[in-house]
Amino acid sequence: MNKAFAYYNCRLVLCLLLFIFSAFGQIRAQDDDFDRRYHEIYVHVSASDGRKALSLADSLLSVSKNDEQRIKSHMLLASIYHSLGDRPSEFKEAIKAQQIAKASSNSSWQASVCGFLATSFRHVGLMNESRKNLSLAEEANERQHNSPNYTLTKINIEHEKVFHAIEENNYEKALAHLEKAKENIHYGDNENSKSLLIKATNDQLFGVCYLELGKLDLADSLLRSSLARIDGEENNLRPYIYRGLAEVAIGKGSADSALRYLRLTEPYLESSDREELKLLFYESSAHYHKLLGSTEEAVKYQELYVKLKDEKVRSSKAIADAIVSKLGEENRKYEDNLLLGGGILFALILTLSLILLYLIRQRSKDRQRYIDLVHQMKDKNMMVATLVAFGEEESDQQLDTKDPMISRETEERLLKQLTELEAEAFFLDKNISLTKLANQFGTNQRYISYIVRKHSGMDFNSYIHQQRIHYIINRIRSDKKLLDYKLSYLAEIAGFSSHSKFSSVFKTVTGLTPSVFIHFTKEEMSEV
Repeated sequence: MNKAFAYYNCRLVLCLLLFIFSAFGQIRAQDDDFDRRYHEIYVHVSASDGRKALSLADSLLSVSKNDEQRIKSHMLLASIYHSLGDRPSEFKEAIKAQQIAKASSNSSWQASVCGFLATSFRHVGLMNESRKNLSLAEEANERQHNSPNYTLTKINIEHEKVFHAIEENNYEKALAHLEKAKENIHYGDNENSKSLLIKATNDQLFGVCYLELGKLDLADSLLRSSLARIDGEENNLRPYIYRGLAEVAIGKGSADSALRYLRLTEPYLESSDREELKLLFYESSAHYHKLLGSTEEAVKYQELYVKLKDEKVRSSKAIADAIVSKLGEENRKYEDNLLLGGGILFALILTLSLILLYLIRQRSKDRQRYIDLVHQMKDKNMMVATLVAFGEEESDQQLDTKDPMISRETEERLLKQLTELEAEAFFLDKNISLTKLANQFGTNQRYISYIVRKHSGMDFNSYIHQQRIHYIINRIRSDKKLLDYKLSYLAEIAGFSSHSKFSSVFKTVTGLTPSVFIHFTKEEMSEV
């Protein structure tokens, strides 16, 4: 197995780490404690104890307060699962983070998560999915061009392109992408652990490419530069640098130096379940013993390498099959949801269109009713509407259709009295009734009911209601101030006991609600 494949694996963890860091500056001041714990788990704990890091990351997720913290926690878990070789859990956590990032329209994290998935898909051999996610990462990153995370994400994307080139054994192309990444890296005096890690990563990748091209001195110089940048920092990059320096030493025939770097690498295997680091260590150990001429030991490590590699290939194939199946299922669900959503949207649009059409037609009818009403009021010839019987009315409200044998003289007297009372707006009395009016006229209820029926064409209560509506319409049209009054006040001055009774009677008499009548009146007066 060639070195390109080995370094292809060794850099996965670093690439994942850098994609995690790309949204690191997003946390606000009040989230400093979460930020500190996140950094401690990823940079320090995960490098030495993956299982402990996993437990701490689970706890961090449980205390996440917002979408951004939940995304970070899921991505932290995904990267730890990756380092532990648990691919199903890795993808599960990354996809959860991706869903939250999409739902919250967080371009920074969309870029980071897609970059992570590009790396993860590449690792299981799904190169098309890897390229697709890498493209999505670039698109999302361009949407946050003015964000502080833009440059860091751009560097991470270039690093992922380096791995794609290494996969193709095209090291010159990989070096070109590293130069682009280097152009975006700021080299200054103010160095923090994150910026040092980025620079160390870039140097390490340069070293890998030059090692594969046989330029051992350049590889040695860049790997040492990478190691110097993280001096004093315990992180995931360190064992891979040691292993790279061991390969350089083997290439130069320096067995003692190679052994020293392999021994520096070995503790990281003992304290973690990282299968990739084990693969690299087994391969370099085989090269080292071959250099010494110890065939038996070389074969032993080669067999360990092949065995673990075969397990990894089988695992990757199973994971790839599961992912493809899952993606197909998700696509089918998406298409079904899209079809269902389209149907619902069409039904909604159709319903809204019908409602809008109805409202337009209803408004047109209401306007015509208003125009007719105004003309009738001007001609003093109000259209008589047929009123429904109100449940609370008394028995004396029923229409009297029989001739009570009233004399002509009495009829004329009662009609004159009624006309005079109309002028005084007697109908505004909330307590007016047929009995009260009969007593006031010094006659009986049947005479009053007969007079009202004969000269208005309606029963007593309908007559009272119509007179009140006549009155309030004339008041509203003659006094613009009333247009801005509440309906409850208009009901009060029109003699109605309640707002609801007023609205009901108004609608029955005119065919319009008080609100619609007032609206059209305002429109009419604004045009004058």
